[in-house]
Amino acid sequence: MSHLRLAPRVTIEQRPVIEGPYVELREVVVAPPYPRGVRFLQDVCVPTLLRLVEAHGAVADVIAAYLNCPEGRRCPPESVRQVLARLYQEGVLVATGPGESQ
Repeated sequence: MSHLRLAPRVTIEQRPVIEGPYVELREVVVAPPYPRGVRFLQDVCVPTLLRLVEAHGAVADVIAAYLNCPEGRRCPPESVRQVLARLYQEGVLVATGPGESQ
């Protein structure tokens, strides 16, 4: 798979999350495998990653963009690859060809 897009019924929403001793509204990804929402997998910020999938599509470009954004600067590239693979296996992401509409 060289290009990805979000599957149907996948949304990015504001939901309450626990951050330290506080409950804050933050972006989470809501999808069939994550009906309550997910914010992080393996220290990868999932909403940020999926916004980059929407913007770039090409896996290599998504990984490069994530590693250059504030959330990804300290993240190993392999973690980003693993999270993309997991989200694909779970049906949160679907494969698409180059040039297909995102």
